[in-house]
Amino acid sequence: MRKALPILALLVALPLAAADDPCAGSYAPLNATLWQQTSAEYDALTRQVYAGARRNLEAVLALHQPDPLGRPPAIVLDADETIIDNSSFDASLMKARQTYSPDAWRNYALNGFPRPIPAALEFLQWAASQGVEIFIVTNRAVEEKPRLLEVLTHYGYPMADAKHVLTKGEKPEWTSDKSSRRAFVAADHQLLMLFGDDLNDFVNTSGKSVAERSKLVADNASKLGTTWYLLPNGAYGSWETELGAKTNTPDCGLREKVDQLRVDKDWQR
Repeated sequence: MRKALPILALLVALPLAAADDPCAGSYAPLNATLWQQTSAEYDALTRQVYAGARRNLEAVLALHQPDPLGRPPAIVLDADETIIDNSSFDASLMKARQTYSPDAWRNYALNGFPRPIPAALEFLQWAASQGVEIFIVTNRAVEEKPRLLEVLTHYGYPMADAKHVLTKGEKPEWTSDKSSRRAFVAADHQLLMLFGDDLNDFVNTSGKSVAERSKLVADNASKLGTTWYLLPNGAYGSWETELGAKTNTPDCGLREKVDQLRVDKDWQR
């Protein structure tokens, strides 16, 4: 049984929508952030993802089948919520009763202290020892790259260098759509696996509806757990953007989101 106070009750119980209070939406990621920071289930899921990836990568490497084009093996991973944990960013906003802003994120990206995701770090250190090149494809801005490299180096992530960390905007064609960067890696490397916490880490979903995104998953189901590995992230992502809620409203779009909740009243196929 769920004992946490629902968001709708928060809107009623807390005077956050008053004119002199911060936006009620500042508390929207509360449960997701607490889950990421404290639950054994989150830890278990990250370990499950990377353990499965290691077993499959071991099997691929054991086949000793060289790439027809002579390319060395490589994997591509997102950074945030895939190999490092930035939940302290949302935590700091909620404690200050503030909502997300580009300036707040930029300050965190340049000065914050993400934590490693232990299972990711262990997997990548092992993969590097097996001769697999590791590329981080992140939508952090190019000016945020030095701090990201500092974070990755501090925790001992392999190949934490300018060559292997590809940020948004380093080249004109490197937009928020990561397709061009994945293609850049694949041009000279045999790309074996992709890792991310967002569907856009695997395929471009720009402009896709909720239903269309679900179809993309169904169409690529055979890749899940074999060449695509998805990490859990309930706090933010492109799934939220596609809901279309207007976050500049007094409650930061929470009421619009509540309206989109599904309540099944009949048997479903």
